[in-house]
Amino acid sequence: MAIENVESKKILPENALKIIVKDTSARPVQGIGMAVELADKDKADVIIGAPHSSGNMYNSLMRSVAENFENYNISVSEDIAFNSSLLSNPVIQRHLKKIQRESRIIVISAIKFLLRKIMVNAYKMGMCNGEFVFIALYNFPEAFFEEDDASSIPLWYGGDKYDAITKKAYKYLLRINLASANVDYFTQFRLNVMNTFLDFNNQSVLENLTGSHYSSYLYDAVFIYALLVKKCLTSQQDFRNGSLMLEIARNITFISDAIMSPVQFDSNADRMPVYTIWDYTSPTGIGRLVAIEELSYSEKYIKMVAPFKWFTKDGKAPADVPECGFDGSLCIYDNSQSIAGGVLGSLVLVSIIIAAFYYGIKKKIFEEELTKVSWKINFNDVKILSKPPGSQLLLLLYIIAGQTMTLLPMALPMLLPMALPMLLPMALPMLLPMALPMTFLP
Repeated sequence: MAIENVESKKILPENALKIIVKDTSARPVQGIGMAVELADKDKADVIIGAPHSSGNMYNSLMRSVAENFENYNISVSEDIAFNSSLLSNPVIQRHLKKIQRESRIIVISAIKFLLRKIMVNAYKMGMCNGEFVFIALYNFPEAFFEEDDASSIPLWYGGDKYDAITKKAYKYLLRINLASANVDYFTQFRLNVMNTFLDFNNQSVLENLTGSHYSSYLYDAVFIYALLVKKCLTSQQDFRNGSLMLEIARNITFISDAIMSPVQFDSNADRMPVYTIWDYTSPTGIGRLVAIEELSYSEKYIKMVAPFKWFTKDGKAPADVPECGFDGSLCIYDNSQSIAGGVLGSLVLVSIIIAAFYYGIKKKIFEEELTKVSWKINFNDVKILSKPPGSQLLLLLYIIAGQTMTLLPMALPMLLPMALPMLLPMALPMLLPMALPMTFLP
């Protein structure tokens, strides 16, 4: 398709380019062997390798730029590669437990389904609490990884019981992907790729598969190569000189027919990416474009298009180490008040137990003493009479009189002090007539 476009635009003469296609079966080692064969046996002037796996690309990228991260005081604690078909919940949880102990920013390169699965597990493990920031990184535009009919569906949506969880979890996630892609045009481009393969009886056509997400990159690579060859031929320079080709590629710009967007190369002959940054902090959970970032070899430019605030506890970028450290060793807690309160509470509890025990023992002793003397009084002989005030003594004497005389010697010492004040007023009128004659005898 790219060569047909080159010929139709008269960039190069017809049959100026000869293409040899090799199938590496997505195996890096096999690809290296085929590259050697192309250079040595087929005498190829240029070898263009199309990317085929975002995971492989991302892993290679992380290994190559780890040093650049460290230049910005960001340490890459670990680069975890996983097989998407084997990424079960226990495997995800094992990785996340390790990440909790050594990282604050988690960069994820995974398709929508796996990203959602990772975020569900992170939420259940308590990692969506403002201490961690998740970044979903895609090295292609949004149209490349969204389903054809999902342009308005949030990245967290799955239509299942986990939607409520993922909507909360994605508040802690930023999505970064390449910008500048015409969605409708790119969709048609992928269909054109499929139709082109009809001539080759390709299995992907039989399975109703559209062109690869990376097909536009291959298209652009062939097209830019044709432009560079034309410049070399025009200036009568050797187009087989790779260093010269890179020199010519500096600061070149063209419109990609695959995505209908500008493709620019910087002063280092690197393609200048334009990234869009999205967050999911809105009440509806719909992705919100917050920034656009343009990068080049010499500079970078970030344009904020919406107010942005880190979804952390303090609203700031996460620190490299948690406040108390990954293991809590950086926080020294004053436990003196807790200890004092615990000791005081223990003393109160012990005091209550001792008081209850003492009361129980005392009550038991009293009941035993009461049982010992209960035989001395026959309660059937106790009669309560209705007497006016002052008759307590008569009642008492009546009770005693009805008992065995053995009680009298014991009762007299106790009764006399109480009985005398009451007996004298009653006995005096009876004794006085008898006493007076005796007093005045001659």
